[in-house]
Amino acid sequence: MIAAMAIFAGLWLSAGLHAGAQTPPDTKALAEIMAIATSRYEGDITAAEVKPGKDEEETPLVYELRMVTRAGNVLRIRIDAVSGEFLEVDGRGLVDARRPLAGEER
Repeated sequence: MIAAMAIFAGLWLSAGLHAGAQTPPDTKALAEIMAIATSRYEGDITAAEVKPGKDEEETPLVYELRMVTRAGNVLRIRIDAVSGEFLEVDGRGLVDARRPLAGEER
């Protein structure tokens, strides 16, 4: 837990947001965001960054993750830091890396 907090603090500062910046009180933890991403796509998360949301995303913060799929492709995944919703996923092989939803067939 302490390591995850340290990683989060480092990511927070790497996003260019200062330590005194206001964050939404219901911002999800990095571990929860990573679980959301890996429940939908197969692969290993190799990087994570907290960034301000784009105007069209209508959210103050997003997590941007880099995932390497089993096939060795790299996906870039943007997830809303408050709602946990996927905002954008791109990269080669994303369809093959996608896990089926409940009731879906591959």
